[in-house]
Amino acid sequence: MKKVLLLLVVCLLLVLPGHASAQQAVHISKMEIDLWPEYDQPSMLTIYRITLAKDTTLPTNVNFRVPTGSKVNAVAVKDVDTQLLNITYQTETSGAYDILHFQVTLPEFQIEFYDPGLKKDGSQRTFLYQWPGDFVVDQADVLIQQPFDATQTSVIPGPVTTRANTDGMTYYAKSVGSLSAGQSFRLEIGYQKPSDRLSVEFMQVQPSGTLPSQSSTTTTSLTSLWPWLVGGLGVLLIAGGAFWYWRLGRQTSSRPARKRSRASGEEKRAAEIAPETEAEAIYCHQCGRRAAPSDRFCRVCGTRLRIDHA
Repeated sequence: MKKVLLLLVVCLLLVLPGHASAQQAVHISKMEIDLWPEYDQPSMLTIYRITLAKDTTLPTNVNFRVPTGSKVNAVAVKDVDTQLLNITYQTETSGAYDILHFQVTLPEFQIEFYDPGLKKDGSQRTFLYQWPGDFVVDQADVLIQQPFDATQTSVIPGPVTTRANTDGMTYYAKSVGSLSAGQSFRLEIGYQKPSDRLSVEFMQVQPSGTLPSQSSTTTTSLTSLWPWLVGGLGVLLIAGGAFWYWRLGRQTSSRPARKRSRASGEEKRAAEIAPETEAEAIYCHQCGRRAAPSDRFCRVCGTRLRIDHA
């Protein structure tokens, strides 16, 4: 019997430390709460960006409360490359809150959901935010995005600082500071908005850059065709050079033929004269050039031959 009791005690000692670690109190080092009213849905997009304290033992279980009826978009952890990785969660409703149960294996995680608590009265919009105060928080900050066509935004209590972001939106920042477990805080947000258009609709119609003009498009087309134009010009130059070399070769080879033609003329003229005897031969009395029997003028100096006296 004693051995059985001893074995049970040892098992409890082995199990309890792990259980206690899994149920440790969550200590938040830094928390940013983003409130984006009428961003891509006609409600309040709420984003928690949370960093756990350095002494947190991982993995750890988290039970996070959000207003009941909220539409959860994602629960994710941030890896070493700052990429968000979705994790699984379970939902349990308890009173005015839905409780999200999940386990994190990395110190940074993010929760996104749409809060249906945004109220509309004509062009007037109001929203009441309340932190339930479930965790110790060393530093809490709130960042409120003003819708694109909204004006007269107010945040109570103040003070808040206003700044414009690179996305073209105006933001109102409030530093809350440290919070102890069980300590809650509230923010009342109001603004005027003449339409029900969502902010993302205005962002979609904004051009991402200057549209290219016709001239720039033409320049781009010519630039892409330039290698082909240079290549075509090179082919034409090579073909022209080959043609010129071929013509030059033909002219050079034809010159001896013309010399042979002139020699053939001389041989023909000599053949005409050859049948004559020395007694019948006719010579020019001016230059002494021998003439053919049918000649009437000297073929060298052009003097009229004295054929009658021959």
